[in-house]
Amino acid sequence: MDLLCLQPIDDPYLLANAKAVSFSQQADGLHLDLLAQPAGVPVYAYRIELLGTDKNLVVGASREAR
Repeated sequence: MDLLCLQPIDDPYLLANAKAVSFSQQADGLHLDLLAQPAGVPVYAYRIELLGTDKNLVVGASREAR
């Protein structure tokens, strides 16, 4: 059973183009990596839902911030 559901946010200024997501535990917390992002698109945003709960979070990543 999947525990996480990755959903693009439908907004004209937020683009969601990743094809995969991976998580890694690091010293400062849980890190989210969005894979297979196309070049030239500056901003990505996702809503991550914890299935079976009413909890979700919005994650944004900017190519310039990396």
